[in-house]
Formats: sequence, C-alpha cells, structure tokens
Amino acid sequence: MKPRQLPLPETFTLQCADRSISYHIIRSPKRRRTIGIRVDSERGVEIAAPLYARHDEIELIIRRRAKWILGLLERPVPPRRQFVSGETVPLLGENVRLEICAVPRAASETVRLNDGVLQIAIISEGAANAERMNSVLRALETWLRDRAGTVLSERVGFFAKRLGVHPSNMRLGNQKSRWGSCTRNGVLRFNWRIIMAPMDVLDYLVVHELCHLLHLNHGKRFWARVAGLLPNYMALRRQLLREGAGYRLI
Repeated sequence: MKPRQLPLPETFTLQCADRSISYHIIRSPKRRRTIGIRVDSERGVEIAAPLYARHDEIELIIRRRAKWILGLLERPVPPRRQFVSGETVPLLGENVRLEICAVPRAASETVRLNDGVLQIAIISEGAANAERMNSVLRALETWLRDRAGTVLSERVGFFAKRLGVHPSNMRLGNQKSRWGSCTRNGVLRFNWRIIMAPMDVLDYLVVHELCHLLHLNHGKRFWARVAGLLPNYMALRRQLLREGAGYRLI
C-alpha cells in the first residue's frame, strides 16, 4: 500500500484595499481545525491549514489579520550577523554584546556571560572565515539552548505550582512555526529561541502551555485560567506574534 501523499503548497495572492498579500497554503492532516499564519522575511506568508479547510475561510482570516501581516512584511530586515565581536544578540529581551576570542587547539571552547558581555572562546587556528563563523554560531546556540532549559524549567515549576498541575516532562525544540505545545500525556515542548524574548513574554508562553494541562483547547475556560495568572496576557500574546520573527540568530 503506497503512503498517502500530502498536497503540495498552494500559492495565492489576495488583494486587500490597495495592497496585495501573496501567501502559501500548507495543508496537514495533523492540523484538525485551527488555521495558523506565519510571516517570514525570506519565505513570505505561510498558512498552516487542515487538509479540508475551505479557501474562503482562509481568505477571511487573512483579511482580518491583513494589517498585522503587512506590518511584519514591511518591517526592515536587520543585516545578517557575522558573529564577530561588537555584534549583539537578544537575551531575555536585552541585547548582549558578543566578544569573540581565539584559543589554542589544545584548549576548550567556552561561552561565558560577564557584565552584559557574552564572551565566546573558540578554536579558530587555521580556520577560514566561514568555519570561524559557524564555530561561533554553534557555541552560541548551544549556550542559549542550555540557558533556555534552565530558565524554562524554573518558570514551569513556579507557575505549575500556582496552577496545581504536574507536567510529565519538558522538552526543547527549534520548531519553525510554533513556540510551544502540550500533549495529552502532559509533555510540554518549547522552542528554545523563546529565551531571546523578554521574561514576561516567556512567562506568557509557559502559562499558556501549562493551562493546556487543564483545558486542551482555546475555549473561554482556558483563557480565563491564563488571565487568572497574567491579566495582561493579550498584550504579551500580541508582542510575541509581532516580535517573534526576530528571535533568531540567522
């Protein structure tokens, strides 16, 4: 029996007043009801939809979110990082400056945060510029991921106690279009890049996923639970939607 082939992405253009929005629809059998929007400066607008979602429903959602989508598309694209001393990366909403130094091949590579400066020691003896840049990127990503694990574990523990819930596990990933998820058996998954966001935005993500341990939906009772811990959750949610595309290294 041949495996079922998924439909190829569909590309359309929608006219909104005097502007047009080009978008790709990516359908998945894993997505049951909700329709998600992802705006990327390089890939454009991607719509994640259930297999049988009607096109007119998708267009209606795009029209409702047109102002937000166009705002993200028109946002200036920051220059690509070269991962050299003097550049900055976001950490819990604050820019920290990179300080790169080379160490002998016999030494160990290290990353250390010191007074707002992220000191990265790499082995670059005989390495070309591209190899050196990749070494810095790998070291930086590993350090940020470890930091995310530490901070998220602490915040999950703090809010889980207040909600009276007990997640079975917590895992980190690097999903392209999702910041977090919660399974029916209590496993929380977070995108490690959330460590770049301000702490209150990170807290919103943690509370959001923990509340799914009580309500595996986005109904009124779910949002009431979120609001009980974070009354300003709507502003934090909008901030994550607005700024989330910028929480990246490359």
